Amino acid sequence: MSLDEINNMANELLKNFVNCLGLNGDYYVSVTKTPIMFCNTFFNGRFLTARSVELKEYIDKNISDEKMKNYIYNEGLIVINKKYKKEPLDFDFITTLIHEKLHSNRMLLINKQHSHDNNVGGVFYDDGRFVQNTDSSKPYFADAAQDILNASIDNSKKTINKYAFISDEERDDISFHDSEFDKKMEQQGKIDEVLVEAMAITAYYLDYRNTDSIFQVIREINTRYKGDDIKAITNIILRHNDLELFKWMIDPLSYQVDDVNYDFFGHYITNEDLNDLNIIFESEELTFDNYFPGNNSRTRNK
Repeated sequence: MSLDEINNMANELLKNFVNCLGLNGDYYVSVTKTPIMFCNTFFNGRFLTARSVELKEYIDKNISDEKMKNYIYNEGLIVINKKYKKEPLDFDFITTLIHEKLHSNRMLLINKQHSHDNNVGGVFYDDGRFVQNTDSSKPYFADAAQDILNASIDNSKKTINKYAFISDEERDDISFHDSEFDKKMEQQGKIDEVLVEAMAITAYYLDYRNTDSIFQVIREINTRYKGDDIKAITNIILRHNDLELFKWMIDPLSYQVDDVNYDFFGHYITNEDLNDLNIIFESEELTFDNYFPGNNSRTRNK
């Protein structure tokens, strides 16, 4: 099976999943056009953000055609571990591709908090609060959950001007001693990864179980899946008895009222969710297992 055929299959599963959320699956898939390549990587798959340093390094090393390099540089890239190229299609491969597609569709072009300094971000924690330290409006691409701080940020003109007039050495020193920013971004990353993985698994099993009930699949994942982090996030979803977190992942700006820094998840969580949230925060990585029938199947099944 070619990569194009596998990509089409992943798109069909994504379209069905989005439709089951009550959103427009056809539209969602119509804008899911990020290029995909097999590569030699430690990860099963990764999404490389458009115009990022990481993407530029990758295409400079692996692509010689200048037209193709320019296209990928401006679109972003999904890289899939080349081990899958030699293996028949299975659960792990298709859910990896769905997972990365979900990431790629949340890439935003923004012009807030851009920093010219790769060592110092446009926001850091200082004097007891998160502060915006740059007035740059240069546009750049960013992941809505893993590149953009979701928190209350002092972005007043007075604060921005304060940091505009300190030296690069002082800015670097503040950033170096700032543990709060790194902690918050790490937590956002873990929340994001476990939600996206839960969505990828759900998309697969909606088809495998031949059902349109996302809650049916989530209950089964929650009961049978062994990964503590996956179990924790499904606990939270079932406790709230809604699918708002999945919808937020699909369309973050609508749920954040076009404020890229609004902490939707922080406002969604209740005290009853804190034990599960701590399990996610303390996890070293997503835990996978082969409980579900079909995980080792080599073809798409109903």
